[in-house]
Amino acid sequence: MKISKKRKGYTLIELTVVMVLVMLIATATLGLFQQQIQFLNWWNTQKFIGEDAPFANSMIVRVFSKADEFKIYADQATALGGTGVGTTAGGAVIMLGFSQADGSKDYGLIAYDAANDRVDFHVLNATATGIDSSWTIVSGVANASFDVVGGVMQLQLTGSYGGQVTYAANPSL
Repeated sequence: MKISKKRKGYTLIELTVVMVLVMLIATATLGLFQQQIQFLNWWNTQKFIGEDAPFANSMIVRVFSKADEFKIYADQATALGGTGVGTTAGGAVIMLGFSQADGSKDYGLIAYDAANDRVDFHVLNATATGIDSSWTIVSGVANASFDVVGGVMQLQLTGSYGGQVTYAANPSL
């Protein structure tokens, strides 16, 4: 009678097959993970353009339709100081003038707040040197730039994932 020996381990071929299968599964999983990350980045870009930008457009159109004049500034401090000269390209702030029925003017400011990634509207005091109240037009903005092209104001907003939208407006002067 012959007694057979029991195997106590795996052969080299069995170990190789298992390692190849594990590597294939890991590669496929990593590929799916990278596709998911790319999709989420694309989705976030489209979310800014599809959801945030139209809301910003609505707010900017409402504010701009009431304005009689505008002046672009490089920053908020220059606009509120009243000493700086306006610019026509690359400003982060636009001051708007609103004529009132009694002949006076009210002023507002649309400003890009880089520290908080948002664009705000500020109602200015009677002398246009301080802010009375504020509200946010749109958040999640990586950059905002005001320019004047052919007498028309252009506002370009860039979302946090790179989606861009440009608005153009011309208040009745």
